[in-house]
Amino acid sequence: MITVQLIRRKQKSTNIDYNTYDKSWYFSFLNDWDDMPHPEKMLKKNQLNYLYQLSLRVKANEGYRDLKLLNEEEINSFWSKVKSNLDYVDPVNILEFQHFFSLPFKTYLLRLKGCGKQIEYTKTDVVARLKTGELIAKASDQKIHVEMMSFDKPENKLTIMGYLDDFPFEKNPPNVCVYINGAKKSLSHSGLYSDYKIFGKTIYSRFPFRIDIDISQQDPLEISFTLQNKATSTIVPLGLSFDGVMSKLSSKNSYWRFYNYMATHNCRVLFIRGAGRFNTITRPPRTRWSPCSSDPGRRPRGPRRRPAGRVR
Repeated sequence: MITVQLIRRKQKSTNIDYNTYDKSWYFSFLNDWDDMPHPEKMLKKNQLNYLYQLSLRVKANEGYRDLKLLNEEEINSFWSKVKSNLDYVDPVNILEFQHFFSLPFKTYLLRLKGCGKQIEYTKTDVVARLKTGELIAKASDQKIHVEMMSFDKPENKLTIMGYLDDFPFEKNPPNVCVYINGAKKSLSHSGLYSDYKIFGKTIYSRFPFRIDIDISQQDPLEISFTLQNKATSTIVPLGLSFDGVMSKLSSKNSYWRFYNYMATHNCRVLFIRGAGRFNTITRPPRTRWSPCSSDPGRRPRGPRRRPAGRVR
């Protein structure tokens, strides 16, 4: 007779309870912070833990994930306590915190904390710093997030849809412009839903856009984006990020083949050119293809199978 003994591993205990449907969970870490002695609040590890606990609550109720568990009075009480507790948190720790927090949300926390900032303009960049000198962000680090690209064959029209995150440097952001083969065009708001909400409250708004380009008489085609401020003559080139499922591209070594055209990019410029057998073969074999796309992109195929022989 063989006896099998199952050994259960002892799990590490944790003080974090992810009960997102319990109202007390949203205020527990705030009450723990209030009960903490003042010297311990000054420790960096405790401040980072406070931001981590806050990020868990934020992530559980952002955008369409909002559980609608807290009423308006409780939401106001939550943010009021967060604001008072931020008085003990070093703004440098907010900027260095990387868990879940985007740059616009960090800017929102700094605004809740009442931190002042100063803006520096140059010909090629806009830099935001705290009044104490710490760097908040640079405009040159901002990226255009391409959500979708599609091609209309009868009209030879390429459609690009995307957004730019909330510009955290000034109340009146610079104009977002697109250059198509060196010709400057201003981007207009597409009117799509762009608010980033937490507990149903708008924290910041993105800048969504849509552009339609006739590519029948333009080959090759170079598309790039910039931020511009006429008052200071500042022109800041923006990077490109292809995050959406329908964006067709990913890394700078990827390409998208559609009909007689091919799209590539170098993280700064989007290139559209005619596609032939030679220039398609010379591209690295990394293709992003979406089964949801209506465009007949170049779908990666496996090796051909030999036809089965006749059975005699």
